[in-house]
Amino acid sequence: MKLIRPCPNCKIELRFPIDKGTVKITCPNCKHEFLANPDNPELYLESKFDFKNSKQNLANQKLILTILFYLILALGFFFLIIDFNKILLLIHPSFEESTPEVIENKENEI
Repeated sequence: MKLIRPCPNCKIELRFPIDKGTVKITCPNCKHEFLANPDNPELYLESKFDFKNSKQNLANQKLILTILFYLILALGFFFLIIDFNKILLLIHPSFEESTPEVIENKENEI
């Protein structure tokens, strides 16, 4: 998360991370340096939070969920197309007794 705070010297707005611990900030305008400690409540007095990155992360999460949804949907259609009996035989050979070919062969033997 980022914080937007005015430079103590020239009052230009500076944007810096607060989830990285104490960071050294250098103003690009006046070259004033100060330490931004997120544990210090005074840091937040003239500050505001920058939520732009949070919204971007939410958009990325929605995109990933959409891709996963369509991937699962495509896999579902794939399994509808292939022969389920072959899959069942690979999983458990005892399913061979209940396949239509085996039933027809047993009826012909009788």
